[in-house]
Amino acid sequence: MIGGRKVRIEQYREDRYGRLVATIYVDDKHRSDWVNVNAKMVVKGHAWLMGKHYDHLPTDTEDKLNRLEKWAKIKQVGRTRSEKPARVRGLLEVGGETGPS
Repeated sequence: MIGGRKVRIEQYREDRYGRLVATIYVDDKHRSDWVNVNAKMVVKGHAWLMGKHYDHLPTDTEDKLNRLEKWAKIKQVGRTRSEKPARVRGLLEVGGETGPS
């Protein structure tokens, strides 16, 4: 998804373990726009939301991320196929917004 493309990172803060809480965007060459990697990972079932890490977002953005995660679970895509997917600490916790401001 990211390989060889321009990347933009919106940093929000560090969590209690010193990990960066951020939104990652990649350049969409075809639309001259930025694609939210965090939201794409959620909708593909490769990441899940950690509510305490996205409380800085507007309510409508939180709602959108929640809808994307619910859809992924209903469709059982990616890691959501498993009832108890193994967590990869710090790599699959998403807390970014769904688009550039």
